[in-house]
Amino acid sequence: MAFTIHSLRHAVYRLILVQSVLVVTCVTYFQLKQGHEFALAALYGGAITLITTLLSAWRITVATHIRNGATRQDAIPGVAEFYKTAIFRLILTIALLAIGLGGLQLDALTLIMGFVAGTLGNFIVPTHPHRA
Repeated sequence: MAFTIHSLRHAVYRLILVQSVLVVTCVTYFQLKQGHEFALAALYGGAITLITTLLSAWRITVATHIRNGATRQDAIPGVAEFYKTAIFRLILTIALLAIGLGGLQLDALTLIMGFVAGTLGNFIVPTHPHRA
């Protein structure tokens, strides 16, 4: 089980690094082209991706520790935890986007572009260790 946690931690570190680079690049672009207000909106959008990635990794790590020593027949609670994590991530993303757009009145297009820049990291970083 320690190998699983180590592999997950390594994959999350790589993903967070790539997402951070993409978000900083997006924020820098908006800072140079359109100004401080747009850069903050892009930063907020990118931060949503980083926050949800870290919270998902944390929930999966906790679930892995809880399921430590479980047999094959006990796999259903682990799968249920995986789905709960995915639903939690979706709800958190929607809530944070709503706060940014409705509550903070950030520029919608810039916020979404920052969010997309961070999300692109999920497609760039291979998660399977044999493809790394």
